[in-house]
Amino acid sequence: MKQTTLIISILSFFFVSNFTYAQKSKNAYEITIKIKNSTDSIIYLANYYGKNQYLKDSAKVDPKNPGTYVFRGEEPLPGGVYIIASQGKARLLEFLVDKNQKFTFETDTLDYLKNIKVKNSPENEAFFDYIKTISNHQMQLSKLNSEYKTAKEGEQKELAKSLKKEITEKQEEIENFTINYIEKNKDLFLSRVLSLSREVKVPEYPKLEDGTVDSTFGWRYYKQNYWMYVDLTDDRLLRTPVFHNKLQNYFENVIVQDNDSIKKEVDWMIEQTRPNDEMFKYSTWFLTNFYETSKIMGFDEIFVYIVEKYYMTNQCTWVAPHTLENLAKRATQLKTILIGAKVPELIMPDSNNVWQSSYQFNTKYTIMWFWDPDCGHCRTETPKLRDLYNTLGRKLDFEVFAVSTDPDIDRWKKYIRENELSFMNVGGHSANIDYYKAFDLYATPVMFIFDRDKKIVAKRLGVDDVEHFLTSYEKMLEMKKNKE
Repeated sequence: MKQTTLIISILSFFFVSNFTYAQKSKNAYEITIKIKNSTDSIIYLANYYGKNQYLKDSAKVDPKNPGTYVFRGEEPLPGGVYIIASQGKARLLEFLVDKNQKFTFETDTLDYLKNIKVKNSPENEAFFDYIKTISNHQMQLSKLNSEYKTAKEGEQKELAKSLKKEITEKQEEIENFTINYIEKNKDLFLSRVLSLSREVKVPEYPKLEDGTVDSTFGWRYYKQNYWMYVDLTDDRLLRTPVFHNKLQNYFENVIVQDNDSIKKEVDWMIEQTRPNDEMFKYSTWFLTNFYETSKIMGFDEIFVYIVEKYYMTNQCTWVAPHTLENLAKRATQLKTILIGAKVPELIMPDSNNVWQSSYQFNTKYTIMWFWDPDCGHCRTETPKLRDLYNTLGRKLDFEVFAVSTDPDIDRWKKYIRENELSFMNVGGHSANIDYYKAFDLYATPVMFIFDRDKKIVAKRLGVDDVEHFLTSYEKMLEMKKNKE
């Protein structure tokens, strides 16, 4: 693939700096950790945020008290899951930060978790108690799984059956332990953290009036209750290792993957998080970035929808003016080449210097192929397109309008001759429009397919996908016609 221009980075963590607490508080944090036998001269404090971890503070060893480190700050730490890392950046401990931010940990390098002692933090006492217990359960479960695998491979059917039952019972025991722990500690932030990973248990599928099982019940119930244990207005959840993945999984795997359904889910999520400024910012950023960078054809429509509805109506007040301007430009640019939009007409000279229009064909479909003879991937894909055109062009009723982006006209013409490209080839230095901008070209090769009405039906497909797409698209049109 040949890069032709840098893609605009629409969004980054441009608002992370806004999440710090501007107002100083008397409840400044002071976290002391005493590590027996530690040789580190410095250790680090980091926190989760979304899918990443960020350095928050560092503490040097107390020269008068070997193995003792104190993290101090004039502003309280935002609530969440934090990490203590060694001088070599190895993860030593994870712990919780909430309202009480003055406490002490004592532990030993022999086993940081097993030997942990907590002073003045009931939140972390409960947290480490849970981690220790669940770790023991997981070790037992791992042992059972290993024994089950051995029994199964050895064709010890009765033993394997018995072990499978024990595994199920152990899994239920772990699940029930977690649920009970959440209930027992429901006033603590710990319960919010544990609830993030709590799975929805789907009840038995009901039967329809005709006596058959409602096959869609499971998905509908799971989707409806996916967020039932999560408070989407609690920004502390952003600083956990779970929330981002749960959010991504919802939009990637749980909801129906068509644009109208996605738009409704986008609106729902943003409205659910709106009462909390930080959650509102994060969900809006996540969804904007998720759909702007999506590799799924047509999902750029969701990006345009979000920008027009939330950014261009001044609802995202934290975004810098120049970023808003870039977002608006990007959305406006993409809107003209969304699936279903009328493709911009491109007029350029062919290899004989005769001007040709991309609108000239009366076939069912026109394939626009932006390529460069100096691009390695193009040199692989263009002969494939030639072969597809020669063998299936008439059957699938399409023509090719190939646009060379190579400034070297002689090299372009030579490639056409040597590779016997019999479809329409245009190129050179002149065109009726800035096609780089019009078709959002930042690399080659790029394909657009439009129909007889000049409406875009597909874009950014690989040559290997064309036959399957056109065949499937024709079947879809036929089904739609029969329904009408």
